[in-house]
Amino acid sequence: MAGKVALTTVQLRQTTSRLEELVTHAPTVIYSYQATEAHTITYISGNAVALLGFEASDLIKNVNFWEHVHSEDKERIFVTAKDVKHQERPVYDYRFLDKDGSYRWLRDERVLIRNAQGTPLEYICSWSDITDRKSVEESLKASEANYRSLYESMMDAYVSIDLDGRIREFNQAYEGMLGYTSDELMKLSYKDFTPSKWHEFETRYRRRDSCS
Repeated sequence: MAGKVALTTVQLRQTTSRLEELVTHAPTVIYSYQATEAHTITYISGNAVALLGFEASDLIKNVNFWEHVHSEDKERIFVTAKDVKHQERPVYDYRFLDKDGSYRWLRDERVLIRNAQGTPLEYICSWSDITDRKSVEESLKASEANYRSLYESMMDAYVSIDLDGRIREFNQAYEGMLGYTSDELMKLSYKDFTPSKWHEFETRYRRRDSCS
């Protein structure tokens, strides 16, 4: 009997060691915290050092752990979490202060663990680095804002239509030239503004453009 117990203990240790090794080399950081108001951290995988520069043990011992979350994101996250308490699978994007003093965008996906009676016990979570993706998104937003500012400030009328001839974008000069409101323009097509003799030509042109 003692031999079987010893063998089981060894197997358990080997399995635990293997799981820890797999988690450490995973592309995401695994962590957990108690499902209480304090959100006390209970575990962080060893690969946190590669992502954030901090050793997992240092992060776990840090009583001010959640102070690493950017102040602009912290209120949004914790107010939402409080309003919708004990969500089963919440997902948050926020900035987290790493050891070198810079902020890194993380996607935080969580799963709530309950006991047999249904009482919330703990959240098992994963962090993935989305800093590069956020940078691309911000660049796109800036480009779109510059583009919109440019065509809105144009003295000439500007309009774009889709392949069905429906109006999709226009500036104030175009709106003022035709005398329609924005809502009215979005319900119209180019045929509502051009002489009927041009309709066949415009249809052929759009078909040719769509096939090129």
